[in-house]
Amino acid sequence: MPPFDGAALYGLVAETSPRRYIEVGSGNSTLFVRQAIRDHRLPTEIVSIDPQPRAEIDRVCDRIVRRPPEQVPGEFWSGVTASDMLFIDSSHSSYQGSDVTVFFTEIMPGLKPGVLWGLHDIDLPWDYLDSWCETFCNEQYLLLAYLLGGACGDEIVLPTLWASRQPRLRGIMRALWERDDLLDGTFRGGSSFWLRRTANVAAFDASAADPVQDEFR
Repeated sequence: MPPFDGAALYGLVAETSPRRYIEVGSGNSTLFVRQAIRDHRLPTEIVSIDPQPRAEIDRVCDRIVRRPPEQVPGEFWSGVTASDMLFIDSSHSSYQGSDVTVFFTEIMPGLKPGVLWGLHDIDLPWDYLDSWCETFCNEQYLLLAYLLGGACGDEIVLPTLWASRQPRLRGIMRALWERDDLLDGTFRGGSSFWLRRTANVAAFDASAADPVQDEFR
């Protein structure tokens, strides 16, 4: 996790004090959020949705769901409200029935107004690095199409890679970026893209979803 993404996560959690921080794909990002909760004594609950996270992440999560997001009951996603924060860092690949496809076509359209949501490994407004060609990542092209279509009025809160390359914004982070003792040789940019939902894209139909399991009650 690039430093700017960690700082963004920490800052957004500290600033908004969400009821739940829901994370699809856990790892170092989870540690940044837990640190923010501890430092600021927040009531935030960490919900980790990941079929195979790093084992040590379990100890910093409040709720652990060890299945992919496309297998999580629709009732859970329709219950995400403006008091929650959602961060997606999953396969980054859209195929038939994949997690990314389900997120953009079923989960994201049903997010309620006010939800702060973000995606990781997004390089917009630039393309993916050439070195990523063999990873077959295509998630940001769905996000780009959504943005070009007006994003249903969603507010762009923080695209970290873009922000890291703006001369007028660099001074804000200079005190941290110049700490070579902390960031020796580390990429100073980021690759998370944060938005805030302003209106429902479409009503989420959970009628065909599986019954809610005990872990979601």
